[in-house]
Amino acid sequence: MSDAPEKVILDDRKLKALRPNSEGRRVVHDRALPGLCVRVSARGPVFYVVKRDPIAKKPRWVRLGDYPTLSLKQARQSARDALAAISEGQPAPGPARNAMSFAEVVELYKLECLSAKRTRNEIEAALNRVVDEIGDRPANSIRHEDIVAFLERLAQQTARNATGSKIKSGGPHSAAKLKAYLNPLFKWAAYHRKGGIIANPMAAIPASELLRGKTFNQTRDYVISDSDLRTIWQAAAEYPYPYGPLVRALVCTGQRLSEIAEARWSEIDQSTGCLIIPPERMKNRRVHALPLTERMRALLAGLPRFDRGDFIFTTTFGARPVSGHSKYKLRFDQAVADIGPVIPWRLHDLRRTARTGLSRAGVPPFDAELVIAHIQAGVHGTYDRHRYDAEKLAALLRWEALLERIIEPPPENVIPLPSRAGG
Repeated sequence: MSDAPEKVILDDRKLKALRPNSEGRRVVHDRALPGLCVRVSARGPVFYVVKRDPIAKKPRWVRLGDYPTLSLKQARQSARDALAAISEGQPAPGPARNAMSFAEVVELYKLECLSAKRTRNEIEAALNRVVDEIGDRPANSIRHEDIVAFLERLAQQTARNATGSKIKSGGPHSAAKLKAYLNPLFKWAAYHRKGGIIANPMAAIPASELLRGKTFNQTRDYVISDSDLRTIWQAAAEYPYPYGPLVRALVCTGQRLSEIAEARWSEIDQSTGCLIIPPERMKNRRVHALPLTERMRALLAGLPRFDRGDFIFTTTFGARPVSGHSKYKLRFDQAVADIGPVIPWRLHDLRRTARTGLSRAGVPPFDAELVIAHIQAGVHGTYDRHRYDAEKLAALLRWEALLERIIEPPPENVIPLPSRAGG
């Protein structure tokens, strides 16, 4: 949703014409009765009342019912009753709690509890996978066994296409993240008795049970080989904006996908020559200064700039950062396969490969960890607030010198001299 709420005078014609936006979170407010709104999803419009609770000091969302089962006239009357109850600090009337489906409970949870934009999209996408399978069931019918069965299927999902790339994300890591997202949802629902849920079915699901004794959240340690990295780089150099340049930027910097894919032109500090990544886009929630080498500056200088927004990698003329990475990755894999076969890889493998390359290039571990913004332990992590921009730049230059030899290896009869970059 945009920051400015969408407001119209609701009528039956408008309600029937409403369609969800690309993010699936469209909320349209009624100008005729402030506080009444409809949440528009693929399942159709649903009436809600939203009003700031005078006691809790935060907005309360009360689900009134689905349109057209609940008419606009009935919704407005129910909304008046709910608004009055909230103003008086009383429980707001709504649909029968025990009649709510699991999908409806999830929608309420999204509206009331999800706020941080960076994680909201990821959490919603994960929860929607469960809704797609068991969303129509009564919320209070969801049992421990249902959640375990779903997580086990997700953890063991290995569907791949002909090139070896995943058709749909899955595996132990996806299951671990979904488990982490479901737990607070059910805790919240049980505490507030949403949909008749009185106990958290996640409470008795240890990690070992999900894969019957196997390691649940397995650590991936794959490092892309030099020959495969050369093929990926060549494909990225030929692949159109924004995804080709984005892949090359990930290779050069070793940063996480969101840290680069959501970068803005305004985050480039010309005085220091660094991309200043804000804490809300960092996993460690600390601002990160990433020095830009000449190669990175040249890459950025060749990218288009738009009037509609500030994002560097975009398909909406700068208004929003590039998204739909799974879709782009499948297309990019085909471009890679057209050049030559490579072992199936993930975008995050580029980060691990760059970190390994820093060590291969002779960068001290401390400096290498600073480049990829890993939190430092002990005294350094607590007291040392020096930015180490010069050290990080020297490290990236060493990695780029090695990368250059990987991309364009010298003839076999030529012995390369040790790199002096950053030395």
